[in-house]
Amino acid sequence: FHLTDGDLRSLMHLSQLNTLTLDGCVGLTDQGMVHLKNMPLKYVSLDSCPISNAGVETLVTGPVTHRTIMTIDVTGTMFNTSELSHPLMGWDVSLTDGSKTLSRTNKK
Repeated sequence: FHLTDGDLRSLMHLSQLNTLTLDGCVGLTDQGMVHLKNMPLKYVSLDSCPISNAGVETLVTGPVTHRTIMTIDVTGTMFNTSELSHPLMGWDVSLTDGSKTLSRTNKK
């Protein structure tokens, strides 16, 4: 797919969107994740996107108006738990059958 960070910006007004699958969107960057962090998403799949730890940390850390994301699929991304700048508090990483998923542990 050819979605870019600018395309993510245009999704920000979709206030009812709770699932977003961006698998294979090679035009996305870590900087584009800022457009997703205040959306009311519960599930985001970034499978095979060029997103690194910086992009994932943008989604799961810092002050957020709508902290609704519960699961992020980071299979095939550059996300690497051993290279995190700080622990992702309240998140578990699971590796199952070749997939890599982050799940929020504090359901509040």
